[in-house]
Amino acid sequence: MKVGGKALALTLLAIPVALIVAYFAYTEWDMYRVKAMCSELRPGTSISDARKIIARRGLEKFAPDSSSDFNSVLDRESGAWYAPIPALSTMGDMVCGLTHDGKVVLKAEVFGP
Repeated sequence: MKVGGKALALTLLAIPVALIVAYFAYTEWDMYRVKAMCSELRPGTSISDARKIIARRGLEKFAPDSSSDFNSVLDRESGAWYAPIPALSTMGDMVCGLTHDGKVVLKAEVFGP
């Protein structure tokens, strides 16, 4: 079966266009899920409940732990921990910044686009 020149050219053009569209769609979805997750993390939410919320969005490897400094940075002045939870497709340009005291969420806010 012979493929015509125009059909081959259209196929070769359609593949990269489809990949670019898919990447942008994935990036938008990824940013949406981080924004939605961050809006669920309200002050007073327990760390255990926060971990469930984060896991439900598929980002459990970034969830803070109440008993260690894994994925969190300690602010020695306030004694609060900061855990950035990124939108993976943005390479860290967008994060949900989660501040907690090891027991409850103190603040959660989105940084980035």
